[in-house]
Amino acid sequence: NGIIVVNGPGRFTTLRVTLTTLNTMAWALNIPLVGIKAQETWQKALNIGLKKIRRQKGFKLVLPYYGQPPTITYPPKPRL
Repeated sequence: NGIIVVNGPGRFTTLRVTLTTLNTMAWALNIPLVGIKAQETWQKALNIGLKKIRRQKGFKLVLPYYGQPPTITYPPKPRL
């Protein structure tokens, strides 16, 4: 048993909420959680995810992959 999740690229908030929820579930159930990139075809992504789950034992944190730097705020203005 395990969980396969698309960890990016994607929208900032969507990835944060999804990965926080699934990381918590996998940790609480002590099952593998593996991340795959969205660029793969579904069949190829499923095969990659299943191979990763078979190799992994227990919980391992999955981090988001945004594809570009998050733009959630404006950069600070330089002080003169």
